[in-house]
Amino acid sequence: MEFRTEPEVIKPGQEADIVISVDASKLVGKPEKFHAPLILDGVTGRPSDRTLSIEINLIDK
Repeated sequence: MEFRTEPEVIKPGQEADIVISVDASKLVGKPEKFHAPLILDGVTGRPSDRTLSIEINLIDK
C-alpha cells in the first residue's frame, strides 16, 4: 500500500486529499477481503482519532 497527499506539502490550516494505492499483484495469498489500519502522524489527537481503516476487497484474483 502506498500513501500520499495532494498537495504533497500541507501547510497548517490547509486541507489535502489522501491518496492510497494498492498493487493487487502483491496481495497473493491474502484473503479476498481484509482491513489495514493507517495511523496519521503529524495530526493532533489520540491514535484512535487519527486512524483510517482501509478495507480492501479483491474482486478478481
